[in-house]
Amino acid sequence: MPRHIEASHFLNDQLSLTHRSLIPTTLRQAYAAANELAKDAPILSVTSAQDQRGRLRSWAVDLAFERLIETGKWPFDYSWESYAKPTGRYLRVRTEAATLTLSLVDNPNKPPRHVQFRQNNAFANSPSLFPELEAETRIEGFPGFVLVHGHKTLDFANIGMAHPTKRMWLYKSENLMLSPHIITADLPPVEAEDEEAIITLKQQIEKWARDSGNE
Repeated sequence: MPRHIEASHFLNDQLSLTHRSLIPTTLRQAYAAANELAKDAPILSVTSAQDQRGRLRSWAVDLAFERLIETGKWPFDYSWESYAKPTGRYLRVRTEAATLTLSLVDNPNKPPRHVQFRQNNAFANSPSLFPELEAETRIEGFPGFVLVHGHKTLDFANIGMAHPTKRMWLYKSENLMLSPHIITADLPPVEAEDEEAIITLKQQIEKWARDSGNE
């Protein structure tokens, strides 16, 4: 890889401001639908169900983003993937050269525990002295972003890229639930060298996908 790429620049390449602008409304509608469903279904009003209200919100959010893709408002693909342990499945959005998963959390300052991010190696390290070798060893999958949101009243929504081995963010966006000018302020200018590096990275990811049968 010829130069280190900022995760924020890669996010801008994969998920434009236009597409990100749909996230707050989609989340608000999903949370509202979950709350209305809980009110209308007596079985969901028992104490044990109230303690698990987050699951209902997560399901509503999954459905909302699935529909966002199926209606063409988000021009991406999606799939339902199994967790590492047999505890269910999760929605994975596939952009041109990355993935995006959704996670309801109570604290946006750390990535969720249940997702592995080894595929983010390309963004975690400083450039190698031997970039031709680096390109062969650092591409281990589609780089993964996570949309974290929560918790009870939808106070925050951030898109982040997690460190491949540590429970910390390599990058986390501003709160998308705030006003639009804060979102645009999060966009640093992309230099020509960065644009070239992003193109190179996407070519390397495409080669990995082709060679590994993950196209």
